[in-house]
Amino acid sequence: MSQVLLAQEPTSITDNTIENIVWLGQGNKYIENQWMVKKNWGQFELLEKDNFDQSFINEYSFICKNIK
Repeated sequence: MSQVLLAQEPTSITDNTIENIVWLGQGNKYIENQWMVKKNWGQFELLEKDNFDQSFINEYSFICKNIK
């Protein structure tokens, strides 16, 4: 995960850059699946699943805030 924070040359796309983008996409998909949708009185609610992974969400958020 720390590879995402490594400095990259701004004008070139490297294998690490592509790998980082793929990781961000997979991480985002993982986070999306941390909740389940429940319909309640005609409105939808997001409820945390039993295996909710708050530590991953915190790490992902930290990485997203520090990417330039």
